[in-house]
Amino acid sequence: MSVARSLHLIILFLLALMLPGTVTAASQPVAEGWEYRWGDSPFGADGTPDWVQQDAPTEWQSIGFPSNPPDRKGQEHVWYRVTLPSGDFQEPVLYIFSVDIIFQVYLGADKIYQYGTLDSDGRGSFEGWPWHAIPLPEDYHSEPIYFRVFSDYTDIGLWGEVAIMDYTDLVLFTLKNSLKALIVAGFAALSRFWR
Repeated sequence: MSVARSLHLIILFLLALMLPGTVTAASQPVAEGWEYRWGDSPFGADGTPDWVQQDAPTEWQSIGFPSNPPDRKGQEHVWYRVTLPSGDFQEPVLYIFSVDIIFQVYLGADKIYQYGTLDSDGRGSFEGWPWHAIPLPEDYHSEPIYFRVFSDYTDIGLWGEVAIMDYTDLVLFTLKNSLKALIVAGFAALSRFWR
């Protein structure tokens, strides 16, 4: 990496430091209205999960946050659903800090995101705990969003922050939250050139 490119990156990081408040001001937490349902949905001939096409209110239970619902009893699949709050976003994304362990996301009958590989039984292997940015259409708040989660670990479900924000705000949020590590890494990289 050239010295000029390294300096360019440092300047970008410093600019991100000068943008306090803009990152979190536009985010909207998804903190209410969550429901869960143990088990896995049957799928129709077209591959659409039955549970995203039926309301079935008696089958869903309310939960404060979509993580570790009660009475797991060995279950490895859980579904969560929520109707996302509306907001004024140019490029809305759903930010999720982490999920145990692999999952799919459906907005209505459309699968809009997947992390990990699920086999025909809906099972899979651990593939890491990254944060997730799920692109949303403009009318994302018009119907529930569903999360099909598999975990054979102790924990099952979402972890940490869950919020809607503009994509550009997510980039700034990521820079701001990673800035200290990025600055240290940047200076370490630059120190190679001054030896």
